[in-house]
Amino acid sequence: MSSQVTLSTSPRRLLLGFFASLLILLLCGCGDDPAPAKSTEPPIKMTSGELSKAYNANEVAADNSYKGKKLLIYGRIVSISKDAMDDIYILLRGKDEFTDVHIALSDANVAAKLKKGQLVKVQGEGAGMILGSPIVSNGKVLEVAIEK
Repeated sequence: MSSQVTLSTSPRRLLLGFFASLLILLLCGCGDDPAPAKSTEPPIKMTSGELSKAYNANEVAADNSYKGKKLLIYGRIVSISKDAMDDIYILLRGKDEFTDVHIALSDANVAAKLKKGQLVKVQGEGAGMILGSPIVSNGKVLEVAIEK
């Protein structure tokens, strides 16, 4: 019976990831807002679990703190994927498997070298939350931890 639970959550998770990616593309590509001015403030440092917990505790407060701001996030890779538009993203472990942090990447060469389970440091810009998952746009992998 436990195998049924595993089988039912896997397709559900894939479907949620697909729709979340699709929504991100629609939201990020349709704005009329001009590009924001470059901030000279240092990035806000946190773990992917901390970002996930903040958004799931209070999305409005988390948006006020992180949306549109530079973030430096440490986390463990859960997935390296492409969405329906072939845009690359990684998921970093959130507070649980349904609130992973979605980070849009642009460098296919870097993404191709990543592996599930690796610890990474990523810089990007907070972009809100969709379907329970915090979103980070313009992600750049700065460091990959070498575990022994």
